[in-house]
This record gives sequence, C-alpha cells and structure tokens, in this order.
Amino acid sequence: MKLRLTMLSMVCLLIVGIAGAQEGPGTVGRIYTFKVKAGMEQQFEDAVKEHFQWRQQQGDPWTWMAFTIETGEKSGQYGFVSSGHHWSDFDAYDAEFREVVTANFRQTVWDYVESYENVITESLPDFSKPPGDDFDFRMAQIFHYNLKYDQVRNFTNAIAKINKALVKAEWPAHYSWSTLVNGGPGPVYTLVVYHDSWASMQEPDTSFPAVLEHTYGRLDADAIMSTISDAVWNVESWMARLRPDLSYVPAAGY
Repeated sequence: MKLRLTMLSMVCLLIVGIAGAQEGPGTVGRIYTFKVKAGMEQQFEDAVKEHFQWRQQQGDPWTWMAFTIETGEKSGQYGFVSSGHHWSDFDAYDAEFREVVTANFRQTVWDYVESYENVITESLPDFSKPPGDDFDFRMAQIFHYNLKYDQVRNFTNAIAKINKALVKAEWPAHYSWSTLVNGGPGPVYTLVVYHDSWASMQEPDTSFPAVLEHTYGRLDADAIMSTISDAVWNVESWMARLRPDLSYVPAAGY
C-alpha cells in the first residue's frame, strides 16, 4: 500500500476523521495503543502495513492515524486513532467489517503484540483551537487530566473560558480537547497540543498566564486556574510522533 499523506492531511484526519457517508463529521473516536514484544518492532510495523493493505483491498472505510509514543511510561508503544465518527458508524462497521478485520489482524499482526488498550473518546470542538491549513503537524503533546467526580462542570466551564481567551488573543498554539467515554477509569479529559517541531514547544512571547490576565483581569484569571487545580487529582503527559507511513486512508471511492 502506498500512502501519499501530507502532514496537513493527517492533522485534518486526526481532528475530524472520515466517518463514511454522513452529513458531517461526528465527535466519537476510537484509540488503540499497542505494546510490542521486545525486539519485534520492525516485524510489527511490516505486519501493520500488510494488514492495512488488505483492509484497503476490502474497501474498509475508516481512516486510522498512527503515532509512536516517545516519552513517559508508554515510550515505544504504537497508537492508532480513528476519529470523527457517529455512533451509528460503529454499528455499520460491525455489521460489515469487524469480524473479518479482527480475523486478519490476528493472522498478520497479533503475534508481535504483547498487550494493548482500546478506548472510545468524544471530541469537544467548542473547547478546541485546531491547526489551520498552514500548519505542518508532526508531533503532539498529550495531557490526561484525571478529574474528581463532582468537579466536571467546574472544569469544563474553566477550559471554555481559557479557550475563549486564547482564540480572542489569536494565541499561536493549536490544541484540541476530548473526553473518555469508555475503556478506563474516569472522568478523564485529554488535551492534545499540536507541534511542527520540538522548538515549537517553546512558550510564545506572550505567555499563557499573560493572555488570561489580559482577558479577565488578575483575580478572575487566578480563579480560573484555581478551579482547574481544585478539579484535577492527577495529570499524565507524553509526546507522540505522527507516523504517516503506518497510517491508513481508504482507497478512492470509499
């Protein structure tokens, strides 16, 4: 399979996905994370390419973006994201593809997998500031916010205010929010910050706290950050590198 994917096309797929014949993109996504058996990374990658080539021949309509994790406890693991779906897409996919896709995956890839995770998420576009057409996405800085059960509304109100301030200030960072729907302990909210290089992790000349203070004033800006702090009991973070060579886009016409 020859994938001719620009970084721009891949970031568009990550944000909105390709969900089949719907009037517009949905907000539901699926993420698989694989821990590969030691020393079998190349075999795993070759098998994934073979498996995706088979999927393309079958007319599999779901797009999958691949990435590798570069920092944290999951360093070296592989992730695959398919986003922009409606819940009905899952039923349609199960009816036509799930059984045969699972069988082929076990036949081609499974021998190289030590363990895996599978979660379903929902994107939050109203809180997000995704990249535009001129952004060359290569890496993503990912933050998992584990919330207290009684603080979800306070947390979402706070990130809504933060997003409003950053959009109004035309702050150069690009990011998206999602929340865990199924597959692990929650509530969990995930922030993905997109980067075109390591250097882009340098904070802009106008800092994030400065933007909040300019928009809301010192007291209200501090109150917003205190709300975040009070709502969160743990934060996890890692870097993920986009892997277009391991990603999958349906053949033309699907």
